[in-house]
Amino acid sequence: MPGLRRGRALLLAPAVLTVLLAAAFTDQGPRRADPGSGNRPEEGRAPTGIENLGHLIFIVQENRSFDHYFGTYESPSGAPVNGIPRNLNGSFAVCIPNPAQGKCQTPYHSTTLADNGGPHGHDASVIDVNGGKMNGFIRAAMDDDRARYCIEHPFKPACRHKTGPKGQPDVIGYHTSEEIPNYWAYADWGVLQDNMFAPVDSWSLPAHLYLVSAWAATCRSGPMTCRSEAATPIQDVYPWTDITYLLHEQGVPWGYYVSDETDLSCGLPLTRRDCTRRDNMSEVSWNPLLWFRTVKQNGQQGNVRSTSDFLEQVQDGTLPPISWVIPGEFESEHPNHGSLRPGERYVTGLVNAIGQSTIWDDAAIFITWDDWGGFYDHMKPPRVDTMGYGIRVPGLVISPYAKQSYIDHQSLSFDAYLKLIEDRFLGGERLDPTTLSRPDSRTSVREANPGLGDLAAAFDFGQPLRPAPILPT
Repeated sequence: MPGLRRGRALLLAPAVLTVLLAAAFTDQGPRRADPGSGNRPEEGRAPTGIENLGHLIFIVQENRSFDHYFGTYESPSGAPVNGIPRNLNGSFAVCIPNPAQGKCQTPYHSTTLADNGGPHGHDASVIDVNGGKMNGFIRAAMDDDRARYCIEHPFKPACRHKTGPKGQPDVIGYHTSEEIPNYWAYADWGVLQDNMFAPVDSWSLPAHLYLVSAWAATCRSGPMTCRSEAATPIQDVYPWTDITYLLHEQGVPWGYYVSDETDLSCGLPLTRRDCTRRDNMSEVSWNPLLWFRTVKQNGQQGNVRSTSDFLEQVQDGTLPPISWVIPGEFESEHPNHGSLRPGERYVTGLVNAIGQSTIWDDAAIFITWDDWGGFYDHMKPPRVDTMGYGIRVPGLVISPYAKQSYIDHQSLSFDAYLKLIEDRFLGGERLDPTTLSRPDSRTSVREANPGLGDLAAAFDFGQPLRPAPILPT
C-alpha cells in the first residue's frame, strides 16, 4: 500500500476507542444513507462530478502548522511540496531570531511526542507573522511563562525534552514519518493540501466558528448587531447565521460529533468555560454549534452528538451527508495536552471505520488542524479581509475518488469546506447576507472569494473507486 514505506505500527488503542471501533466493525449488514436533497443527478444520468460525493466528513484536530507536520515531506509522485525552504546544499534557508540567545536558529527534527507549542491567539499570530517575515515564533513563545523558562534555559534538565539538540525552542521543531507515520501515509495515498490556511489569525474558537459559519464576531443582541472579532471570546449565544440554517432550510441532515465525555446538557447561560469538566471532553471552544441561535430555534441541538454515535451511524449506513468530527482533549494533539500518538491513532480509527463500511463508496474525508498552535510556518498568509487568513495548517483528503499522491497547491481555507457543502447540497447558495432569508451583518462572503480554491480539484471522478487506506492503529 502506498505510504507504508515510511510507516510503523502505532501503539495499541485505548480501551475506549477499542470498544467504539469494535461496534463499528460488527457483522450487522449496513445500509446506505439517503444523502438528502440537493444536486442529485437526473434520473438515469450517471454522476460525473461532486454529486458522486454523498458524505462529506470533516475531521478537525488541534493546533499544528503545516511546516511542523509536513515541512520536510516528499511526495512519492515527485510533485514539489511547499515545505521549509532549503538552500542548494540541502540546509534550511530560514533562520528564526531567538531574543533570549541573541541569535537566530534553524528548524530541527523534534522526536518528542509531547510538544509544548506557543501562544496562538490573535496577538501571537501578529507577532509570528511579523509583517510577512514569518520570523516571530520564538519571540511570541517567550510571552508564555512555561515556554519562556526553557527558551532562556534550554539545557536545564527539566527542559531537555522540550528543546532541540542546540537548545532550539520546540516551536521551531518539525516532525516526520518517525513520529506521525499514518499522516504521512495518508499524504502518500491521497491528497496533501500545502496551501491550507486557518480561516482566521486567532485561536480555536474563532476557527471553529468559521468552520460552521464562515465568520467570527461579537454581538450585542441579534444577527444584525454583530461585528467581526478575531479574538472572539466564548459567548452564551452566537446569533449570526451558520451553515446548518441553510441545510435545515433545504432538508439536508447534518451531524456534529464530539468526544463521548463531553457534557451535551450544558444549558444557557454558559456560566462556566468548560461546563461540567470531564477527563476527555471536547472543549467548549471546539463545540460552538450548541450555542448558535439558529440551531436552537430549528430544534437541531440533538444533531450535536457523540463519537460513539458517529461510529454507529457509519457502521449501519445512517450517517448524515454532512459530518464534523471533533476530538476529546487527550486525542486532540493539542500541545500540552499529552502525546501525539493518541490523536493519530484516533484519526486512523475513524478513517478505518469509514473505509470498512458502505459509507466509503461515496465518502470524502477531510482532515485538518484548527490553528497553528504557535509552531513555525514559513508561508505568509494571504489577507482576504480584516480577519484572515491565519497561519497555514495541514490538510488531507481521503476518498475513493481522491487523486493519488497529489499535492494541491490551491489557496484554501475552511471556507472551501463550506463552499463544497454549498455546491454539493445547497445548489451553490452562499452565506451571503444579501440573499439569506435570515441576514446578518457580515461584510464579506468568504466562500465567494475569487482567490479561494475549489476542493473538487482533489478528486478524479473518472477513475475506478479506490479501496480505503486501512492503516494500523
